Amino acid sequence: MLDIEILNQYRNDAQGLAKYFSEQYFKDHEKVFPINPFQVLTDLGIHFVFRNFDKMEGLFMPSTADMPIDLVAINAKRPINRQRFSAAHELCHFLKDADTQSTFMCAISSNEYKEKYAESFAASFLMPEDELRVQINSLHPSDGELTFDDVLEIADYFGTSFRACYYRIRNLFPYLIAYYSSKKLGKYKPEKRRKELGFSYIKLYEGLFDAWEDISPTNSLEFARRLFKSKYVYNDARLEGVKTTYDAASEIIEDLQENRQVSEYCTESYEGFCNVAGHSVMYDFIFETVSDNKIDIYQLSTLNKKLFSCCPNPEYGGSTRKDNVLVLGAKFETVDWRDVMPELIKLNDKVLLLESKLDEMSRSQIIELIADIHHRITVIHPFPDGNGRTSRGFMIKLLIRYGMPPFYIDVEKKEEYYNALEIADKENDFNALYEYIFKALIRAHVELETRPKTI
Repeated sequence: MLDIEILNQYRNDAQGLAKYFSEQYFKDHEKVFPINPFQVLTDLGIHFVFRNFDKMEGLFMPSTADMPIDLVAINAKRPINRQRFSAAHELCHFLKDADTQSTFMCAISSNEYKEKYAESFAASFLMPEDELRVQINSLHPSDGELTFDDVLEIADYFGTSFRACYYRIRNLFPYLIAYYSSKKLGKYKPEKRRKELGFSYIKLYEGLFDAWEDISPTNSLEFARRLFKSKYVYNDARLEGVKTTYDAASEIIEDLQENRQVSEYCTESYEGFCNVAGHSVMYDFIFETVSDNKIDIYQLSTLNKKLFSCCPNPEYGGSTRKDNVLVLGAKFETVDWRDVMPELIKLNDKVLLLESKLDEMSRSQIIELIADIHHRITVIHPFPDGNGRTSRGFMIKLLIRYGMPPFYIDVEKKEEYYNALEIADKENDFNALYEYIFKALIRAHVELETRPKTI
């Protein structure tokens, strides 16, 4: 597709290289904005992953005899718009430097020529001059200058950061934007204004996940189960107010799991430990049955039974509630108890849709539908107790069944999760919930890929 001799002509012209590559690439691909650099990497056969770098935006590792794939790694800690920029940055190294057989470790805010070149390429590729001019003209600034909010709107269109867009405009059209010191720029809070203006990163995350061919961990599902088990159970139990630690209670929990109701600890005074032990049983069951021939909403009942399997009264689990409940601390109303089964029947249609239309759905659509199902279960609130743990367990089962890694909700960052559920409840806006789950899946991918193969 690309003429190497022509590529060599742009050794000192990053914008020229970006324009040439765009012309060649978009001969065969529809050009829509924001441009999806992750899809470009995938189309070129470049494998990308995420890692928790401290001092790097990313790296590019060209293929070798021992590793016959070109590899891009991107900083998982950075915002999605910066991750996209890094993907385009590493694409530049692939185009310009792959023949050097050198690994490029791209430091944050590097002043090296090769890094500045790649940054210029990324800006030009994601924000091409002709389309940038179109967007500027569409705003029709009355005073001849663009405001910070104008720049933010343009940045949102291209899927880049406010600063990347500001500097791109200032370099190309200096008469349209005033020069501001770093101190002045620092007083503008783009992320706060994004929320105030109703902007969302969902389209960017959808583009990432739909292009991501290798999100499933290379390690086995059993490895994922063992690695996340204590983290999942501990954090999920803490979310529900269980004041215990998994590690400190391991002996008690092991006894409960082995002996159930005949355990000396299966009493009300050890209620927290009973809950954690049952939670662990449910978690194992999820992984053991993920490949079941059939899955439906009624498996919630089985999960709820497992949750209470180590409690003094295990028959308490699995039965739908027979009265209305007020969920302490909840900012939503549960459905009337008489509507629980009709609502579950309706919700089951969405679960069956996953099974029947799987080949027709993109990965982002699958994730978003699973998020919808999870949220609706919390509102239906089918059981007298354990609804949050059961609904999250079912969500994890659906995710791993359809090729995603499991994840746990970090109790230290629970507010983001609960706020996302609240926004969905009050405003029927699911973007915050989708974004939370997208980011959680990236985090899980990193943990599963960077830990030792044996634990």
